[in-house]
Amino acid sequence: MQKRNGFIIPFAKQTGLTSFASMTAVKKALGTKKVGHTGTLDSFADGLLVLLSDKMTHLAGIISAGKKSYEVWAEFGIQTSSLDTEGEIIRTAELPTLSTLEKAIPEFIGKIEQVPPEFSAIKINGKRASDRIRQGERVALAPRPIEIFNIGLINIISSLDGKVKYARLSVDCSKGTYIRSLVRDLAAFMKTCGYVKALRRTEVGPFTLEKAAGFTLLPDFSQLPKTWEIKSENGDCKKNYSEQKELSAEEIKNKILNFTPDIAEKLNLKSLFISEKYLNDFHCGKKIKIDWFTSLQKEHVLLFPSEKAAVFFNGLYTGLISMTENGFKYETVIKI
Repeated sequence: MQKRNGFIIPFAKQTGLTSFASMTAVKKALGTKKVGHTGTLDSFADGLLVLLSDKMTHLAGIISAGKKSYEVWAEFGIQTSSLDTEGEIIRTAELPTLSTLEKAIPEFIGKIEQVPPEFSAIKINGKRASDRIRQGERVALAPRPIEIFNIGLINIISSLDGKVKYARLSVDCSKGTYIRSLVRDLAAFMKTCGYVKALRRTEVGPFTLEKAAGFTLLPDFSQLPKTWEIKSENGDCKKNYSEQKELSAEEIKNKILNFTPDIAEKLNLKSLFISEKYLNDFHCGKKIKIDWFTSLQKEHVLLFPSEKAAVFFNGLYTGLISMTENGFKYETVIKI
């Protein structure tokens, strides 16, 4: 394994922990100071974080551009200020029927415009929208183009009168999608309101939650996750979700991945295999020539302008290049 060059670490974040606390656990386990992410999760959510250590952090943009998959428990008839369990109740409404929900779901599949939640990390003139809201400011966030590839209705929990109180949904979507906004908009389409009761990310590109470090510590998501309230010292209510369980360093180490041609292919990156006689020229940044790569000569791999490719030598990742109108361009070089 390319220890000094870093790894890909699929990590199962637990509810109540920040994404950055999860990164700290990985830093300690791997004995490194440099760990990056490919997209964070809110504290109330759990599920897959794809973390990158050391020189693999440059892959963040490539991995984060891929499809994301989630499971969500939506509660209808109530809306909170943050559109999740952290906010205060600001609105109530009648519950939708199952047929109304089934008819509404297809309206949100495809390319749509979505307004992010006001409580979000999106910056307005250098300050997070959520921080401005907490300081009493009013914010107006512009709609953003996203794509919902699929929404599945897994199961529901009905109220006494047979209407839908909770719905468990699966969502496949593009980068930049807010599930909290999706639930808000889905509820509004049904002339009611709603918020995210629980959220779990299950996939990021080719990486899955089931193969992540700590997956077995997560609670069963097929049942509505339970929350309860406790009083703080000043009398305020705080939300607790479930007891956080310790993840061993050995478990994290057992789940780390090297960046391989197989992973590159799943990320829609072409792989180039460099000849040993040109490896030092590549590491020294000399002008790249097509005859350096056995794959270009023998397998007729073609690169198009702005397309990137991963470079490997004997199965080891050694850099990233792109094609420009003037030829090859170095993106990253990793000495092996």
